[in-house]
Amino acid sequence: MAHLDHTSSSSLGRFSCIPPRWVKRNDALLELLPIGVMHFPDTGIQDNLADKAKRLGIPVWKFGGA
Repeated sequence: MAHLDHTSSSSLGRFSCIPPRWVKRNDALLELLPIGVMHFPDTGIQDNLADKAKRLGIPVWKFGGA
């Protein structure tokens, strides 16, 4: 089986339903129910993590950005 590289556009084909590693890592992090999340906006990965944390009722501290 070929290696799937989630950072390249080639992974957007028929394998697009497979979440990238960072999605799984962030979900695993939030399952630990941290006391808070530090959010550095303007990156999709961080924005996604902050949105999920807010939905779980985890406090989010925003640094920088607009």
